[in-house]
Amino acid sequence: MPLLTPAEELRSAALYIRRHAADVTPGPWKSEASVAHGHRVGTVDETNWVAWTGETGEESSARDADWIALFHPMVGLGIADWLENAADLHTPRHHNDVPVGCCCGAGDFPCNDVRHALAVARQIIRGVA
Repeated sequence: MPLLTPAEELRSAALYIRRHAADVTPGPWKSEASVAHGHRVGTVDETNWVAWTGETGEESSARDADWIALFHPMVGLGIADWLENAADLHTPRHHNDVPVGCCCGAGDFPCNDVRHALAVARQIIRGVA
């Protein structure tokens, strides 16, 4: 696989998020616990349930449900927007075809904004590699 530029990595992760968010139950989501149903995640209006994480007595089941509810599709799409904006707004400046800094004025490339976005993008991409 050829090496990707930082912008390509960011856009690749954003696209991966968008493809997965396209066909899932819309958010926002909430977590809920009951003896009958255990820990589960569903839409705030309770029209759809999207995940079951375990019985009420399972140690991390409630935390898992809370975590899933926190990162509903609209959050994912916000992360995709952020990754794409980082790709669009932070491009390397060149001198004689050599990157000499970021267009945001930082003296290095990738700048801190891009490094932080790349750290997130690489975790997303690592899940599909």
